Amino acid sequence: HSRNPMYLGMALGQVGVAYYWPVPEIDNVYHERRLSLLSRVIEDRLRKRVREEFGAAYSVTTRYYSLDGFPHQNYFVTYTDIEPSRATEIDSLITNEIRAMRREGITKDEFERSKQPFLAHRKVDLRTNRYWGYTVLRDAQQHDDRLDSARSRAADTAAITHAEIHGRVTAFDIGMQGMISAKKDCIGKVSSQRPGLLGSGRELGHPLRCSYRERL
Repeated sequence: HSRNPMYLGMALGQVGVAYYWPVPEIDNVYHERRLSLLSRVIEDRLRKRVREEFGAAYSVTTRYYSLDGFPHQNYFVTYTDIEPSRATEIDSLITNEIRAMRREGITKDEFERSKQPFLAHRKVDLRTNRYWGYTVLRDAQQHDDRLDSARSRAADTAAITHAEIHGRVTAFDIGMQGMISAKKDCIGKVSSQRPGLLGSGRELGHPLRCSYRERL
């Protein structure tokens, strides 16, 4: 996906650099949870580079957003504040890091370093009125699957694997082999035949992710 940097606040001696990446329509809550965790992995990678290695910003924030009523307008956003003189440098750094993640994936260490705080934060959510009042019960009459999503939330989030975020789960793994053409080669068919995706002992995700009906 393309990225669109925005520079704000030049006259204040600091600029805000923001990037937006569109995400295809997500049809179930299991994908949303994994995209939310992926946003934390991206944030961790960029924070280490921008803050710890380059000393260019105190923090970098990345989030995944889905919009009720606008299923085709889901997106990732990354934002950081930096000095104007370093805007071009950090723009190039962030762009290259995102390209590297798309090309090479993420490490298990990056995954675990992001997953544990992610799980802890979601446990805290379960003790807040905001989560139950806004996320679950706000329109439960129109979306009766929200209660089922709340019930599966903790177990499914804990079951997210590195393979899923890293991009090593195929259509055959999640029961969607019917979408793969049996008569001709296609991207899903060819990629699923790579040696690394055929081992019986390789890391996979949790069976709950096979549901395509629930959404949060």
